[in-house]
Amino acid sequence: MLYLILTQDQLSVNDLLILCLMLTIIAAAHQFFGMSNNDDFPTENAFDNTFATRPAGERLKFLQDVVKKFLCKYVSNPKTHAIHIQNMNIIQEWEPQRNTMDRTPDGRYKCRFKGCDRTYKKDCSYRRRHEMSHDPPPKVMDSPVLLDSTWEHDIDQETKDDVNDYHCNFMSMTLLLRNFNDACHEGDGERIVRCIKFFLLYFFEDGTGGTKYCLEALHLMFQIHVSTLTPRDAQRTIWNRTVNNRGGLGNSIPLDLDLEHDNHLLKDMLRGLGSNISTTPVTRISKAFFVLTELCKKLDQELDIRTVSGEHTKKDLNKDLYQIVKVLKEEM
Repeated sequence: MLYLILTQDQLSVNDLLILCLMLTIIAAAHQFFGMSNNDDFPTENAFDNTFATRPAGERLKFLQDVVKKFLCKYVSNPKTHAIHIQNMNIIQEWEPQRNTMDRTPDGRYKCRFKGCDRTYKKDCSYRRRHEMSHDPPPKVMDSPVLLDSTWEHDIDQETKDDVNDYHCNFMSMTLLLRNFNDACHEGDGERIVRCIKFFLLYFFEDGTGGTKYCLEALHLMFQIHVSTLTPRDAQRTIWNRTVNNRGGLGNSIPLDLDLEHDNHLLKDMLRGLGSNISTTPVTRISKAFFVLTELCKKLDQELDIRTVSGEHTKKDLNKDLYQIVKVLKEEM
């Protein structure tokens, strides 16, 4: 049925994933709140009749608790998150100790063999090779022992629900994608970079299929956080990723999509040359492209010409969507 929706409305892969996410969330919400359809009143995890008269802070706290409970049940595993946070705290405590213990006041790295005055500008292979030349080699501070975040071995394979796990993992991934799309629409460069950090992990786990994407994401992180760029260029790299040509909130688009729009308009202009196309007029039009584009917009406004939005009309798919939600509820 999802394939029929895709072929009828010609949805992109991104739109299809967001649509599937919406349907999965609706099915999970029906199960979470004890509802059979959207018109039912929640029978579980719901508020009582006095909820409307409670203070705003108390209502907000209730909403946050319900959302957290929903996310812990269907999207993320609280045990895994707790282990990750604990590992992060261990690393944050270990790194300053390692950096300050083996460095001189001017920031150079000391040879860790007792009595050796050799220092190095960087903690590199030359330092470790020199340390290994001593007899006996110095004892190097071990890396911290991190907790195992894999909990699959604790699950009873007989009671494990692979279909439910699939839908939960799907929601976790597509919620990240939706957050990334929303950050692009809002022009929030910092949130875009944070989402790319999470995407980097997905690219890495994808293996050979996502190697180049993983390297590009890692290269971007190095440019921003490891000072391979100047602070000015790093700031531009974060925030110069979207453009808003329409004004207003939530109307930003990625720069590469804006470039595709410009290429489409340029091809329309070149197509008007017909058989007279050659290098000289193409160069002339390319140099005056933005002036011509602005001139056409002003002319359309003066002549009160309605601009075609380019968006396709959509059919009412509520019946199909409700049927899909019904199937998802049976699987979850």
